[in-house]
Formats: sequence, C-alpha cells, structure tokens
Amino acid sequence: MVSIQDEGREALQKLMKEAEKYASFQMNGPGQCPPILLIDGVEGMGLLRPRRFSSEEAKDAFAIVARLTCTAHGATAAVFVSEAWMRCAEDGKRLDLSTPPSQAPDRREAVVLMGETRSGVFQKFLPILRYGNGKFKGFGEAPEVPADHVVGRFAQFLSPEVPTEEQRREARMLLNMNGIEPEKNHFERRSRQRGRHF
Repeated sequence: MVSIQDEGREALQKLMKEAEKYASFQMNGPGQCPPILLIDGVEGMGLLRPRRFSSEEAKDAFAIVARLTCTAHGATAAVFVSEAWMRCAEDGKRLDLSTPPSQAPDRREAVVLMGETRSGVFQKFLPILRYGNGKFKGFGEAPEVPADHVVGRFAQFLSPEVPTEEQRREARMLLNMNGIEPEKNHFERRSRQRGRHF
C-alpha cells in the first residue's frame, strides 16, 4: 500500500489502517467524520483533534498545534483524516484544476487520508456513498493518489529534519502552556473516551 522507504514506513502503514477504521466507525455511527491527526513518534501512537473547526482561524490554530505536537513527540509518521470534496479526471483526460473541488458541479463527497513521513507523502480518498435518504451507505472504490509533494494548511506536519531534544522540549513547553496533549495509547485501549481537544 505505502511504498515510502524510511524509518516511518511501517508506522505510516499502521496509521493508515487506523485512519480507515476511524473513518468507517464515524461514518457508520454519527454519519460524519470529524477531522483528526494520528501520529506515531518516540512516545508511541497518539491522536489530536480540534474542539472547533468551523472557522478559518480555528483551522489555522489546529494546523499550528498539529505541527508543534509532531515536533514535541518526535513524530516519524502522521496521518490527517478529514471529510473533503474530490474530483476525478475522466479516462484519458486531464483534470481541470481551475475550479476548486468544493465549487465543481461534478464533485463527490469523500474522506481523505493524508499520510506523511519525512521522505514522502501518501493520499487515499474514500468516496462516500449514500442512500436516497442521505444516510451513509458505505465507501466506494478507494483511489490511491500518488503524490510526491503536497502543500497547504493540512500538509507538512512533520519538520523536514528530525527535531533535536531542545526543539522537542520547546514544543512541549508551548503545548503544555495551553494544556494541549494528544491522547496516548488510544489504539491499544480502544476506549470510547474523548481525545484531547484544544
């Protein structure tokens, strides 16, 4: 599934599987998939989710905290999960990139999994299928999208270089000042407790 060859490859594979389980659980339950960041670092696996995500300021704040969290925990892999709009090019044709997917008439609902390690990125889209009444039916065929470079607010959560202990300590201090810490051991506990929010 993931061909990235570095120290984060196995961690990324594990996180991608957990991300798919999370997306399935959320869509089959509440019927929507709140955004979440899954990380794997020197302290094990953890997750971070925003308390608010409805404004541009809240999204910017989440991105900043997510990068600090990855630094603080020496993350080697991270996967961001969120609902999104997607578009696919017709067979043999190039995709028109002049119109954002959110404004395109041929857009489709999907859950996007954006994974990264320091040596590469990986995207997977899970198209959302619904019954006529709007209830979640399942996921359609999941196209794997090769990506050698992804930019944007919800990309490049990992620092280009492995953070030093001093950088990790500074990031932890900034997070602790705001009472922010990712939920730990979530994957082993499988509890239904709420994750840490900010």
